[in-house]
Amino acid sequence: MKEVEKKKIKLKYLMSGLMLVGFIVIIAFGLISGYKVIKASLLEEALSNNEVYAKKLAHTADQFLIDSQDTLAYSADIIEQNLNNDGILSEEARRLQEQANSFNSAVVVNPEREVLAVSPKSINVKDKVLDSSGAREANRAQRPNITNPYVTITGKLVVFISHPLFDEHNIYQGLVAGTLYLQDQNAFYDILGKHPYEDESSVYVIDKEGEIIFHKDIDRVGEQVDDEIITQLQQSDTGAFRMTDEHKKRYVTGYSKLEAADWYVILQRPHELVEAPAKWVVQRIGLTTMPFFVLMIIITLYATLRIVRPIHLLAQYTEESLESKSVDKLKNVPSFYDEAQSLKRSLVRTLSTLHSQVAFFQSQAVLDPLTGLTNRRTMDDMLQNWGENNISYAVIMLDLDHFKRVNDTYGHAVGDEVLQYLAEKIKFHARTQDVCCRYGGEEFIILLPHTTVEEAFHIAESLREDLAQTVSPCGDVVTMSAGVAEISETADAPERVIELADRALYRAKEAGRNRTCTSKDEC
Repeated sequence: MKEVEKKKIKLKYLMSGLMLVGFIVIIAFGLISGYKVIKASLLEEALSNNEVYAKKLAHTADQFLIDSQDTLAYSADIIEQNLNNDGILSEEARRLQEQANSFNSAVVVNPEREVLAVSPKSINVKDKVLDSSGAREANRAQRPNITNPYVTITGKLVVFISHPLFDEHNIYQGLVAGTLYLQDQNAFYDILGKHPYEDESSVYVIDKEGEIIFHKDIDRVGEQVDDEIITQLQQSDTGAFRMTDEHKKRYVTGYSKLEAADWYVILQRPHELVEAPAKWVVQRIGLTTMPFFVLMIIITLYATLRIVRPIHLLAQYTEESLESKSVDKLKNVPSFYDEAQSLKRSLVRTLSTLHSQVAFFQSQAVLDPLTGLTNRRTMDDMLQNWGENNISYAVIMLDLDHFKRVNDTYGHAVGDEVLQYLAEKIKFHARTQDVCCRYGGEEFIILLPHTTVEEAFHIAESLREDLAQTVSPCGDVVTMSAGVAEISETADAPERVIELADRALYRAKEAGRNRTCTSKDEC
């Protein structure tokens, strides 16, 4: 019983389905990739912005602290000359506290930490001993000093900035200091407490041990930051990174060091706030491209029907390729687009060549059995074909020098190996489109389509020089001579071109061998 062939899906349905699936996949991957790229770009931008902003805040805060120390140094010069003048001490303390909104209060104290002058006077610590950790630290240091923030007995978060006082004998006489209330209005608070982000972003300052020393949320002062932040700070003085806190909340973090106080400014922004615009952008892209997607489906279905018809006819006539009239049928297939035209042209050329080559190879062999190169008969037919099709070409005729001596000295078996060795060299130096032939005996010919005599000369010289520098199978270097000619007005027949190449080869032999001559010039 004859087996029934299963019905196959039609090409138009297959192509339509594949294109539809392809469009959906491309758009889906495009949106997903776009979302990932936009998200990555936003994250990179946020990292860069946070680092830059943290660096800017740190630089501004650094400059403020340096300026504050310079201001105290200037006051120290005045006070050192008037240590016993209470009026000048009080005036200098007032000037420090009131100018430029730098300090919330200013004091002048002696070596026993007794307050000699204070501003504002409402603090009421005149003639009292300062016992705060900041005052004790500054008094011990006896050098310009900035303390870490500390909480006073009144609950104020304070930074104590001081400059020592010395008399004319360089004996320590106390210090002049200004205090910053980090949670009160002053220039330092304006620098660190205000920033353009009105969302859940935060700016805070930590000391080198990782303890928060300034935060708008006073409850967070004194907290220890995550070890991940400490690890990052140990790697560089400024940078940015992504992190996840102990509550599994992700942040984009930038940081920078305050050199004047050995603190770090930290700027954190929630990960989801950074990524939020990416989803909105992708949604807008999807809505915008939807009408074009529908239009492309309609166009695709129509184009598929147009595309399939030539392919269908080509497939049908290819099945009949062994028939003599199949080539004519293929030529009549309509092909309005380049691929169908190229396919038709290739099929016509292939089938035409196939038909002719089948007949040709049935009547004769095409290769020389010893060297594997094209034989002389095939070469003659090829030259005839090139002539009929007006193909320009050049010819290199070459001959081994003193080959008879090789045969006489080493024997014909070695001589055959030398010929095979030369054939391999010829194929190595010939181009893909060139035809390498054994002309007879130790004579060989290379046919070079669309090549000038000058180009052929360089190929011949490359082969000759390689041969002259390589030991052959006989154990010695063998050399060759070559003649080069090209099709021209004076050599319009293959026989004439071969003759010109042969004469050039003869001149090369006469000139001493191991050289290349052309039909145009002397050797």
